[in-house]
Amino acid sequence: MLIHGGDIASAAKTYAIAAGEWLDLSTGINPKAYPVETVPVAAYQRLPYICDDFYAAVEHYYRSSQGLAVAGTQSVIQQLPQLLSRQRILLAEPGYAEYAWQFARQGFLCHSYNTAYAATAEAEIQAALEEDNCQHLLVINPNNPTAMRFSPQRLRSWAGMLAQPCYLVVDEAFIDLTPDQSLLGETLPDNVIVLRSFGKFFGLAGLRLGFVFCAEPLREKIAAAQGPWAVNGPAQHIARQALWDAAWQQQAREDIEDFCDFTRQVFQRLLIDAEMISEADAGLFLSYQLPRKKAELLHDALARQAVLTRLLPVNEQRAWLRIGVANHMNPAVVKHLRQAVAGASAMIRATN
Repeated sequence: MLIHGGDIASAAKTYAIAAGEWLDLSTGINPKAYPVETVPVAAYQRLPYICDDFYAAVEHYYRSSQGLAVAGTQSVIQQLPQLLSRQRILLAEPGYAEYAWQFARQGFLCHSYNTAYAATAEAEIQAALEEDNCQHLLVINPNNPTAMRFSPQRLRSWAGMLAQPCYLVVDEAFIDLTPDQSLLGETLPDNVIVLRSFGKFFGLAGLRLGFVFCAEPLREKIAAAQGPWAVNGPAQHIARQALWDAAWQQQAREDIEDFCDFTRQVFQRLLIDAEMISEADAGLFLSYQLPRKKAELLHDALARQAVLTRLLPVNEQRAWLRIGVANHMNPAVVKHLRQAVAGASAMIRATN
């Protein structure tokens, strides 16, 4: 099992701080979640067959009729190595590590492109496909953790370069803040798969709901692999409301932008003291490239103040520190975060 963000239980044990005392900034989940009102009892009692009105909401929000609801996109990531042909695959590095993990353990030959900078990544992908177009390509757009992104036009051009039976897989888990940059909105080419997360933007990761968009033949294979009743009744009920709620969505985009600005301002001096190399903004998280020892020290210093961040080593010299956005509308959160940053700053200065 790989280590992921949001593991407060493990952090609580490691640092001997009760789980309820932590401020979790280790994920890229909206801290101001969609308001969940009473869920009808029937949503729990009935087998969760998916009705047309649910998919009407999906088609409205995602601007595509090619979608399939799944029990979180992680379930599809685990299935893809069984569904795609055994070609080699070009992966994002650093990127969401489950892709490399799942494909490698199924015997795929994996190689990578560097996602630290968009221009470098674009050149590496273009050169790799010109040299050998018989390979799958995985793009995380925007990338997690480096926030690098590609235009829909560039992605479609790469899909057009791929030889059969190779696929372009695009993970759009963090694209809800900029939906115009999504590949959705037009019919997808037959060799393109798009994954969308529900829980991140709507702040309801515990529902375990996601969507995969692709041509019908592959969509049917994924549905068969998921099995019946993959999406539970409460998740369907809540998502149907949230996907139609355009007013909440617009307000959420404005709020998240404010959360991001606030979080950047709070951490700015601390990260400069930690010898920040570069920074990146994906909306729902901020990522900072630091000298590895400084990143490890900062991650630990914040954890000792009950603030959990995500440490992602690159090599012996460098690492990324990913920081989720904080809700500055909550006075308790603001107080906790400012105190934690002050404490971490003292530790950093003591080592300089």
